[in-house]
Amino acid sequence: AYYKPGKRGMTEDITYFYKLENHDSEYEIKPYAREEIGGIVWKDVNGEETFILSWYFNGRPYHYPYGHYYENFFKNSVEVAEYALNLEPYLGIESEDWLGDAMLNSLYVLVSNSWLTKDGRFAVYEDPYVSKLMNTIGSLTFDGLGFTLHKLYKDLVLKADSYFLNFINNGEVPHDLGEDSIEDPIYGASYPYWWTDLGPTFILMLFRDYFFTNDVKILENAYPKMKEIIDWLIYKDKDGDCIPDSKGGYDNSYDGTHMYGTSSYVASMFLCSLNAFIRVSEILGKKVDEKYYKILECGKKTLDSMWNGRYFIMWKKGEEEDRSCLNSQLLGQFWCDILDLPPIVEEDKIVGALKSIYELNYKSSNFCLTNAVNLDGSVNVNYDQLKSCWPRVSFAISAHMILRGMVREGLEIARREWETIKRLNPWNQSSRIDAIDGKYVGLMSYIGSTSIWLVRLALERKGLI
Repeated sequence: AYYKPGKRGMTEDITYFYKLENHDSEYEIKPYAREEIGGIVWKDVNGEETFILSWYFNGRPYHYPYGHYYENFFKNSVEVAEYALNLEPYLGIESEDWLGDAMLNSLYVLVSNSWLTKDGRFAVYEDPYVSKLMNTIGSLTFDGLGFTLHKLYKDLVLKADSYFLNFINNGEVPHDLGEDSIEDPIYGASYPYWWTDLGPTFILMLFRDYFFTNDVKILENAYPKMKEIIDWLIYKDKDGDCIPDSKGGYDNSYDGTHMYGTSSYVASMFLCSLNAFIRVSEILGKKVDEKYYKILECGKKTLDSMWNGRYFIMWKKGEEEDRSCLNSQLLGQFWCDILDLPPIVEEDKIVGALKSIYELNYKSSNFCLTNAVNLDGSVNVNYDQLKSCWPRVSFAISAHMILRGMVREGLEIARREWETIKRLNPWNQSSRIDAIDGKYVGLMSYIGSTSIWLVRLALERKGLI
C-alpha cells in the first residue's frame, strides 16, 4: 500500500489502515523493502499506564550521512524502549510555577532541531524550515542554548564548542557550521561584510565553558585561536577608536539593520571578550602584551562617549548617529557579569541603562521587550528587526536586571514575554515577535528558545532560589 499524508499534523487519511495485515508476533520489514510502515498498537488499560514510543534509524540518506549516536549502544527500537523504561522516567507532572513551565516547554527545540551524530558531534538548526543553518552563533543563538546545555548535557556543548575551533579562518569566526551540514561553515551570513560580533561571542562561549567546569585544558586548547580572533577584531578597527568598525552592511547579528561606525552592542561584546582574553592569558601564565590593556581602556572610553545621560545610544559615526535605546546595548556587560569578569563601563551607568531599557523598551510594547525605542518612548520602526522583540535577548536582559538588583523588573519582563510566547505557541517559538501587534514574524522553531533558562541562572546566582 502507498500512503501519503494529507497534511501536517495528526489528522491523516485513516483508510490506509484498512489495508493493514494482522500480525500477532514481531513483523520485520526487510531493508529497501517497497512497503509502507504503519500499524495500530492497542491495549485495554484500567487507569493510567506509562508507554514508550521509540524508534531506531540506522540508514545514511544523502542529506544526513552522519548516522546517530544511539547506534553505538542499541541494535533496535525495542532496546531503546527497554532502556527508557529502566530509567523510570518522571512523566506527566506539570510545573505549577510559570518559570518552571517556561523552562520545561522551551526544551522542545532539543528534540525538534538537534543532531547527534554517530561519532558524537552535536548540532542544532538555527531553524529547521528556512535557514537550516547549524549551530548559528551570535546574539544568544547557539551561544544562548549553551547555557541550558551546561545544566543538562554539559559534554554536548563542550564538544560542540571545541569542534567549532576547527573552522576559525585566520581569526575570523564563522556564523555557523553550514546549511544542513556540520562541515561547510558560512563566514558572515550577509554579503559582503564580515560580522564583528561573532568573534567576541565565541571567545565568551569558550571562557564560559571553562568558567562552568574549571577545566584549564579548555583554555589551553583554545588559547591560540582566541588570540587570533582578538587580533582579527583589533585589525577591523580602522578609525582608531579601539572598537571594530560597523560598515552598515548588516555586519552583525542584526542582519537586517544598518549600523555605522561604533555600535554600542558590538563595543560591549568586544570589550567583554577582550576582558576574557586577558583573564585567560593570566590563568595560563601567558605574558600579555601592553597593547591589549591600552586597547581595552581606549575602547571603554569610546563606549562611554556614547552615554547620553540615560543610556548608550545605538551607534555613531562622526557627526552621524542613531540615538535609539537598543535593548542589547550592554549585552557584553551581561556576559561579563554572568562570568565574573570586570565591568566595561561604570557601575551606575550599567544600572542606569537597564532602568532606561525598562522604562523605554519594555513600556513601548504590550507584548514584549522592544529591540529599539526612540528617546520619546516610541518604537523605532526604521527596520523590521528594531520594531520587533528577540525573546532570547529579552530573557538575557531580564537575567541581567536580576543580577544587578532589579529583580522585580527583570521578572516582570520575562513573565510577560513568556505569556506572549505561550499565547502564540510555546512549542514552535519564533526568533521575532512584532512589538506592535504581538505576532510571530521570524524564523520558527528557533534555536534561541531555551534562553529563559538564563533567568533561572540569574536567580540562582543571587541566591533567590
